[in-house]
Amino acid sequence: MRTLVTFVRHAKSYNHKKGQALHPGPGLTKRGEEQAEKTARFLKGFEFDLILSSDMTRALKTAEIITDNQKRDLSVHKELAEHHVDVYEKTLFKENLTEAPGTLSQARETMNFFRKVLQKHKGKKILIVSHGNVIRGCVGTAMGFSLRKSPELNLFNCSLSSFIVDGEKLSSIYYLNSIDHYKNLSFKKKFKSAKFK
Repeated sequence: MRTLVTFVRHAKSYNHKKGQALHPGPGLTKRGEEQAEKTARFLKGFEFDLILSSDMTRALKTAEIITDNQKRDLSVHKELAEHHVDVYEKTLFKENLTEAPGTLSQARETMNFFRKVLQKHKGKKILIVSHGNVIRGCVGTAMGFSLRKSPELNLFNCSLSSFIVDGEKLSSIYYLNSIDHYKNLSFKKKFKSAKFK
């Protein structure tokens, strides 16, 4: 059964300040709010069956702006919170390191959560608002890669990555790190001829 998964990376946020808690982290800048509003307009009219967000401020605020134009409620999950890029570095896997929050165990929890979402919501249209490294891991998981070998994705703020998954495996890509919505194109028209059942 074909499932549409669309990721939106959070919009531009303020830089993390010294002494500020990593979680929930900083909010959106004015530019970030504008990016999220453009994304919301782009997605308007395309009805998702499920909308999920990280519980970190920058992703949650982005998701709240997007869901103003959707008919679905937003579901917030700590499992979608940012994890550190060290997860993808070979040294973390070779050495017996003491894990800080946001490293390997959290990334594994995120991938397990993502697999469960795919299993539970087969044939649905899912929107997930999260973070660059989370999207990297989830896309890698759908492509059949281990965490360590997930492909590097340098994602723009508020970029769309949208693909079809058969079961748990990626079968086609419609968008990857796309900012087409800054050009006022239509997400709904892109999927007009796509079949999901």
